Amino acid sequence: MEIAFGLVGVAVLVSNLISIVLQNTLKKETESSFVLITNFVNTTDLTCFVPFALLFIFHFVHKGTFVLHEIIWRASTPCLLIFGCSFAFAVLSPLSLFFMSLSRHMVVLHPIDTVFKDNSFLLKWIGMSVFIIVMLGSLITLLYKYNFSRLPMSLCLPSVDPTDSIW
Repeated sequence: MEIAFGLVGVAVLVSNLISIVLQNTLKKETESSFVLITNFVNTTDLTCFVPFALLFIFHFVHKGTFVLHEIIWRASTPCLLIFGCSFAFAVLSPLSLFFMSLSRHMVVLHPIDTVFKDNSFLLKWIGMSVFIIVMLGSLITLLYKYNFSRLPMSLCLPSVDPTDSIW
């Protein structure tokens, strides 16, 4: 299981970093808004790397003794970080893809005078979206931290609970 977490985490990290590097080195001046949105999608996908990396590290440190440390783990800061990053990824990923689809649609409908070609417009909306979602995710994570002594899910992921520990 730990090898799977490690391999998935490395695959997510490497593929997104390669995409970011290639997009930024091969871009043309007329494609700068597309590159900006593509970098937003790739950076959003990189938030998926954090939970895999932290779960891999925790499992490596406590190899074979997770059951003994599970209660401590679910009350720890890395567990809360996994929860927050997973929440942010779950919301930002579809939002970034929607934003990319909408911008491509608007460029096709209005090829000359669309605001989606303006980098300052894109940076403003991407920045506001990320800020709102990060604040919302932080608020939800803090509410969990202060309402529960530990997170009710053993893997600290808001959408995955293989042990049915919540229900």
